[in-house]
Amino acid sequence: LKYIHSDKFPFWVLQGVLAVQLVALFFTGSRSAWLSVAMMILVYVFVYFHSSFKRKKSLVQDVLVLVLLPLIFIGIFFPLVQTRLFGGSVYEVRSITERVDGYGEAYALFLGHPFFGVGAGNYTAAVYLKNSDMPGWVYQPVHAVPLLVLVELGLFGVGLLLLLFLLYIYVFVSHRFKTYMFFCVILFFPLLAFDHYFYSSYQGLMLFSIVL
Repeated sequence: LKYIHSDKFPFWVLQGVLAVQLVALFFTGSRSAWLSVAMMILVYVFVYFHSSFKRKKSLVQDVLVLVLLPLIFIGIFFPLVQTRLFGGSVYEVRSITERVDGYGEAYALFLGHPFFGVGAGNYTAAVYLKNSDMPGWVYQPVHAVPLLVLVELGLFGVGLLLLLFLLYIYVFVSHRFKTYMFFCVILFFPLLAFDHYFYSSYQGLMLFSIVL
């Protein structure tokens, strides 16, 4: 932090990077990512009331960027945002229907293999074996990492995974960083709950690992 606030690397550089990332995030159209930003703002508000006066000044500047920039884009592209949030178009209705159907499909697969799952990386193969008459693009992982992990690894695998994660936190993570990890889990929760990329793709696994 001392280096970040020095003259060699002014703090406004970080705010500029934050603004660029927000622009990119807005145009992804990802509702789960937007929800993560909203939760991030709540975390910033929480940190604000537990920080020193000097730190509060920088937090206010960050929150202004986090709030004002999205509001400007919402005002400019309001019809697109309205369609994306409230699902008025045919494509949005189909997207939501497919996701809900995917949850039911995951539940059925779990009931068939509750203890040891269908195997890591075998979700789409299991869906194909269950019903091989659908178009190829239909075979995709369920859009929820917890469900996807549960179906692929089963109760036994999920139990081992949780045990390893808790041991990692207990052995390697200090009390201070446990708080940071808690905030990271809060911010990532919408992405994990409504997408599968952080488990199903190499890039997602690397990104999530780096954050942890």
